[in-house]
Amino acid sequence: MAKSTSTKRKSDLPPTEGSRKSTRLSSSSTTTTTTTKPTPSSSSSPSSSPSSKKISVGDALPEFALRDQSDTVQSGATLFSHISDTKVVGGVVLFSYPAASTPGCTSQACSYRDGLGEASFLRGLEGKWKVVGISTDTVTAQNKFREKQKLGYTLLSDPKGDGLLKRLGAVGGGKKSATRSHWVVVGRRKEEGGELETEFIDVSVGTKPKDCLANATEAVKAYEKRQGEKKES
Repeated sequence: MAKSTSTKRKSDLPPTEGSRKSTRLSSSSTTTTTTTKPTPSSSSSPSSSPSSKKISVGDALPEFALRDQSDTVQSGATLFSHISDTKVVGGVVLFSYPAASTPGCTSQACSYRDGLGEASFLRGLEGKWKVVGISTDTVTAQNKFREKQKLGYTLLSDPKGDGLLKRLGAVGGGKKSATRSHWVVVGRRKEEGGELETEFIDVSVGTKPKDCLANATEAVKAYEKRQGEKKES
């Protein structure tokens, strides 16, 4: 079996002024975007027309607009709505899977469900870190998957794979399904009510169901450890 490829970043937020690549998301957009329904019907998916450049460590979360399992449009602002002030520094663990309700993807998704529901590391960081799943499944398929497996987190639908999944480098080669992967994105606000800065600190495209949560958790642990060391110094 092919091993997942993972790249680590030694530096943490904030990077130097010359090297920082930040997505600017105003705090005011958090409230409006969450409840807004798009004009197109639910059979189409809003997209930000992403460029061909694939995401790598150090990049900011690109702008996007995708529907979740409830047919609500989600964006970077809504996914990071829990980073509400300067005291909260956390992020999003984003994972992709090929097809909802298939054995491997069910195992992968349920591992995140159990990791959040039990006395696990991610559970201990509740309020700072959020889990989000994404695939090319339809909104309806995502909703059925979430309800059946009692998944307590958001599932994004990128049905054509040409939105966020394309930017993440997790779909391609003529395939219509997403590549099983995970990404860890951190975010912080430098001032109260200020704009949000995001940065990918871990990118792993191509992984096994049983390794996805474990590897993502290790990246979060390493980041939290470095943040703790900074506070002590």
